[in-house]
Amino acid sequence: MLHRTKKLLFLAITLLIVSITGCGMTRATRSSYLTSLAPYLEPPSRPVIVIPGVGVTRLFDPVTRYYVWGTARNVLHTRYAEDLDLPIDPQTLLPVRDRLVPRGYVGSRSPINIGWRLSSALVRYGQYHDKPTTAGKPTVYSLVYDFRLSSTESAKSLDALIEKIRREHGDPALKVDLIAHSAGGLVALTYLKIGTAPVEEPTTWAEGSRRAAAKIGRTVLIATPQAGTADMLRLLHRPERFVLRLIPQEMISTFPSMLEMLPEDGHFLLDEKGHSIDADLWKAEDWKRLELGLFIPAVASRIRREISPERYDLLVRSFGRSLDRARALRDALRRPLPESVVVENVAGDCVPTAHHALRRKDGTLAFYRGELRASEEHLIDRMVESGDGSVTVSSATGGNQQRSALFCDGHQALASDPHVHRAMIRVLRGAGPS
Repeated sequence: MLHRTKKLLFLAITLLIVSITGCGMTRATRSSYLTSLAPYLEPPSRPVIVIPGVGVTRLFDPVTRYYVWGTARNVLHTRYAEDLDLPIDPQTLLPVRDRLVPRGYVGSRSPINIGWRLSSALVRYGQYHDKPTTAGKPTVYSLVYDFRLSSTESAKSLDALIEKIRREHGDPALKVDLIAHSAGGLVALTYLKIGTAPVEEPTTWAEGSRRAAAKIGRTVLIATPQAGTADMLRLLHRPERFVLRLIPQEMISTFPSMLEMLPEDGHFLLDEKGHSIDADLWKAEDWKRLELGLFIPAVASRIRREISPERYDLLVRSFGRSLDRARALRDALRRPLPESVVVENVAGDCVPTAHHALRRKDGTLAFYRGELRASEEHLIDRMVESGDGSVTVSSATGGNQQRSALFCDGHQALASDPHVHRAMIRVLRGAGPS
């Protein structure tokens, strides 16, 4: 036992010295140190659930037997019998589930496969197991969910997975830990703050939170847009292209999860003089007045022509209703965290990240330095702050940097960073992220 303790002390001191001096180590070298340390760690006390963000889960069509999202084929084929648009309930005007089924993660070990990267790190460096062993049941699980749906719907999926884990482990009182990346962190926060309660019924939030907190031990939020991200306006305003696959405005506007990531403060547009524009982007009428997203005249004309005027009218009415509901969730997320749950944040802090967006008189938008004209360079300090390229530090830390660990890395890359892996394992073991 003494020999083992000396070995562990030696490794810990080595890691400390290396972290201070830097030494120009590669990620592979840092990973090798974590691998060397792993055998000296005690097995985890609780199972952990990994919750990745948008786009990480493959979506399968059980009728056509094809994946509509998440495979190489999906970026080469441009149309599907059942595409990614969510259907809209004509009564509530809200998007609802379609027939697509979340099934597994995209790619095998690609950079976008955040779920695999975080789960793999827990297995390699933290004494977790993603499969049954002779010692017992798995201790790392993944939430495979439909990333298009509201975080309230995904919180229900999380609750169902926790109950499944409890049954599998034969312990109805078992607590689990959570590791969440990007939008997956909003799912975790929704669960912690209102549980599975309806977002339309604030009187049920406290009890929903109490029930959820009783099932959670520790939570690590990595690059989570706790106060939203201006980058979401870019996705809702401009079509996003993946090789040959185009995600147009009329498709992404039916994803409630996208609207829920708009900046907490809806007044984030600047004019060409750097002044705040009098517009609240939580109000559909201001989107229409400024001709944003669905309300771009050319986009409206195309949808009416290529689909139908009725469809465009339904999309517009649904968009306003979805904005209201997303705003209601934002109100719910202002609630304090349950005192019984330890929540730590991990954020990137060295990449210029959009905090405000520029809207010019001609209606065009700019988010980053490369999009600015020479006469607009003076606006850059108003438009960006430090972050990970997608989420600012202030948003990812929820304004609480005392419970946060900051790393110089990009949004997706944080999930592959050995420093981040070490921080999240320390949090799960009660040692803090530093």
